[in-house]
Amino acid sequence: MTSVANNANERIASSCGIILKLICIDGCPIQAEPLLIWDSMLGTVCCITENSACREERMMPSFTWSSEQIEAFERALATRPHFSRFNHVSVFVRDVALATRFYADVLGGRIVNQGTPNFAEVVVAGVIIGLSEVRGAAQAADAEFPHMAFQIESDQFLPMKQWLEDHGVKTHAPWTRHQVEGLMYFKDPFGNLIEMYCPQFAGAKGLRTSGTPIGVVDLASLDYEWDGSLADPVVAR
Repeated sequence: MTSVANNANERIASSCGIILKLICIDGCPIQAEPLLIWDSMLGTVCCITENSACREERMMPSFTWSSEQIEAFERALATRPHFSRFNHVSVFVRDVALATRFYADVLGGRIVNQGTPNFAEVVVAGVIIGLSEVRGAAQAADAEFPHMAFQIESDQFLPMKQWLEDHGVKTHAPWTRHQVEGLMYFKDPFGNLIEMYCPQFAGAKGLRTSGTPIGVVDLASLDYEWDGSLADPVVAR
C-alpha cells in the first residue's frame, strides 16, 4: 500500500492497481471508495468514480474500456504468460450426493461429473461448481467471504427468492448498495454462502440501502438443514 498526501483533508491510497480516495469535506466524514483503477500495462486510468455519500443520485461504481484500450490490453497480454478463462470453483460439502441434488435441482445446474470418489461437478449459470467432501472445512456461519455470486435478471429475482424458500432455503429481504442493483444472500445446505446479484433491479430504490450486509442480514441465521425434498418438478439434467 502506498499513499500520497494531497492536502490536510485528502489522501490517495493505491493498492493492487486500485486507487482509493480517503477524504473529509466540510466536516463530512466519507468512507474510502474506489476513485481510479490504474492499468499499469497501458499506463492509463480506466475507472473514475465519485463518492456516493455526497451525491444526490447514487450510481454503481463502474468503468468503461474503449475499443482502443481493449486492443492495447490484448496486445500487451499476449506478450506474457496469461490465463485463458475461468474454469471452476470448488467448495467443501459434507455429503456430495445431497450437494449435487441441491446444485442441480434447486439451483438449476447440469451435472457434468458424477462418480468420482468424494467429488462431483455441476455447471450453474455457465460456471463449474466442484463439490468435495474431503480435504476441506465448513465456512464460518457469520463469514461474508469467501462467497460465490450468481447474476440474475430483474424479473427473475423475486421468483427465484420464492423458489429457494419453497425448497427450504432460508433467505432475507433483498437490499442494495447504490439503489441500482438488488442483492440477497443464501446458503447451500452445508453453509457455503451464495449471493444473488441483479445489476439493474427494478425495485432497487425501494430496498434498504447499506454499504455492507452488517445490520441488514444475520448471515449465521441463514444456516439450515435440507433433506433433499423438492417442491416442484425440476428441469431435466
